[in-house]
Amino acid sequence: MINAEERKAVRLRVPQAVGQLGRVLAPIAEARINVLSLNTVTVNDEAYLTVVTDNNRQAIELWERAGFLCEEVGLIGLELPNKPGELATVANRLGQAGVDIRYAYASSHGSENNWVFLATSNDQEALRRIRS
Repeated sequence: MINAEERKAVRLRVPQAVGQLGRVLAPIAEARINVLSLNTVTVNDEAYLTVVTDNNRQAIELWERAGFLCEEVGLIGLELPNKPGELATVANRLGQAGVDIRYAYASSHGSENNWVFLATSNDQEALRRIRS
């Protein structure tokens, strides 16, 4: 059984620099906000971070106070069985429905289930297709 739910993440764009991830995470670490998932991509001299926390509203306030520009974005969170082919099944189902997966990231830690986060062209349709 796939648990699929709407989630929110915070997206930040920061200059790429040595130690930057530590500087970005420090304000929320001090506030004891937990990072549930993190994805980073560097393009040229900029880093793009997508962070799922246990308190996005407070994280945004802290990051903005620290001078970072950020926005909350929608995602789909999937809890998939940790078995070969599970993510492929979801991806194929969405592709057949015409839903574009814009980016995805996942965590596998040897447990029974894994978390996968997807940003799609149509989250509502994606959720409907995944749940059917």
